[in-house]
Amino acid sequence: MKDDPYNLFSVRGMKALVTGSSRGLGLMFAEGLMRAGATVFLNGRDPARLDQTANEVRQRGREEGWGPEQVQAAAFDVTDEESVASGVRGVLERAGRIDLLVNNAGLQRRAPLESFPLADWSSIVNTNLTAPYLMARAVIGQMIEQGRGKIINITSLQSELGRRSIAPYAASKGGLK
Repeated sequence: MKDDPYNLFSVRGMKALVTGSSRGLGLMFAEGLMRAGATVFLNGRDPARLDQTANEVRQRGREEGWGPEQVQAAAFDVTDEESVASGVRGVLERAGRIDLLVNNAGLQRRAPLESFPLADWSSIVNTNLTAPYLMARAVIGQMIEQGRGKIINITSLQSELGRRSIAPYAASKGGLK
């Protein structure tokens, strides 16, 4: 156990909520936190997909020797204020606290800026910039009350490199950064 790299970054006993973690980078972040000892609440909008992912993660946990009880599912829409409030309350009821929030949920659409639809712009900005605000606002009170907590916002190299086809993404990630 001494040579285990996860011991360097132990979060044993902590409770984490990772948005956008039903697949991709969010799922990788969540699994890393579980390997380092945290109980993790996976988050996504699709309850069926989230439950399937949680079951797959539990199976990997059994195979790799970390506890399948370390993964829970919390399906809610991070772009909807009422859904966030209700979803975070649900996690707090089950976990007792949230020590780590990883704002990972993200959205990318590509089109030239001169023809980029306003609805797509709004959707990207709501997911990549407004949702982390809503999530932070929902958890910060209990973090202050418990005297600790970490909020990690996942940005992108694209926050530095605007391109014609990804202007809303670059703007939203730049705002988050």
